[in-house]
Amino acid sequence: MKRLVTSILAAICLVIIFGCSGKKPPPPQPQWLFERDAITIRFKSDRVLNMHEGSPHTLMVCVYQLRDEGMLGQLATNEDGVYQLLDCEPFDSSVRSSKRLIIHPDQDLTVVMDRLADTQKLAFVAGYSMLQKERILRIVDIPVLISKDEKSAIAAPLKVMVNLGSEQIAAIQSY
Repeated sequence: MKRLVTSILAAICLVIIFGCSGKKPPPPQPQWLFERDAITIRFKSDRVLNMHEGSPHTLMVCVYQLRDEGMLGQLATNEDGVYQLLDCEPFDSSVRSSKRLIIHPDQDLTVVMDRLADTQKLAFVAGYSMLQKERILRIVDIPVLISKDEKSAIAAPLKVMVNLGSEQIAAIQSY
């Protein structure tokens, strides 16, 4: 009798443990819709921005809205590709838009942009005098909001601060 009760309790415990640990369904695929003024970028530049031969210089920054990374990473691995990225022109079908900005030393500049449909990432390519991928390229994902019932998801507004150092993109932080 004691053995039967123990077996029943063990079976109940197993049902509770495995019955409650069902896999959660995957999150819904986000809708990547157009949204006016959904991207806010604050650029803060170092007073010795783009230091070259002892003097600070202005810096060209290209902001790409991307569906996916596409050819971006591959282009950034060689000098010709880096120059192509710095042209600030679409380089493949993943590019939704591109915007060229000129940043001055010790500048604090806020740019507000519409998020185009299908934009899932932002890429920043900066024309520092030392053209190395790890110094000049940063990619940021567009945030996603999932509904409380977890049945729908949409792209959310993005607010980032881009700190431009003397020789590289120093940091990108959400705010």
